[in-house]
Parts: sequence; C-alpha cells; structure tokens
Amino acid sequence: MREFLKGKKSYLLAASTVIGALIGWSQGEIGNLTFIGVILAAVQSCFIRAGLATEARKSNPNVYDISKEIDEAKKVRYTLENNYKNTPV
Repeated sequence: MREFLKGKKSYLLAASTVIGALIGWSQGEIGNLTFIGVILAAVQSCFIRAGLATEARKSNPNVYDISKEIDEAKKVRYTLENNYKNTPV
C-alpha cells in the first residue's frame, strides 16, 4: 500500500479538498470566493509539491533512495519475530 501511495498522497489530499469544497459550495455552506480560494490553494499545493520534488532531484541526483532497503529490513524483522514467537520452548 505504501508503495502504491508513494508520490500520490499530496495529490489525493488536494483532490479530496476540491471534492469537499465542491460539496460545501453546492450545498451553500461556503460562498463563491471561499470556494475559489480553496480550489486555488489545492492547486497551488500540487504545484509546490511537484516543484520541490523536481528541485530535490536536480540538486543532488546521486542521493541513494534507501526506502526499499528499509522496507526489506522491516519484512526480515517481522519474519524473524514471528519465527521466534512460533519456536517451541
């Protein structure tokens, strides 16, 4: 699940914000100006997130991504803990 969400969480949050604003606007809970402000803020957050990711890659392309190794280590630890729990005493 984490691998699927990698790089998408900000965009999902922005999309849910837009949907929430649309629902509030359609029911009359928020006005037109607030609705436009929320939409612009959500879009701006997407652009900022994309820009930060691009600049981070440009500034240091040799940075090694260790997230996969961390996930593998967690799997090994989980396996070892379960094997230890299932070992007869």
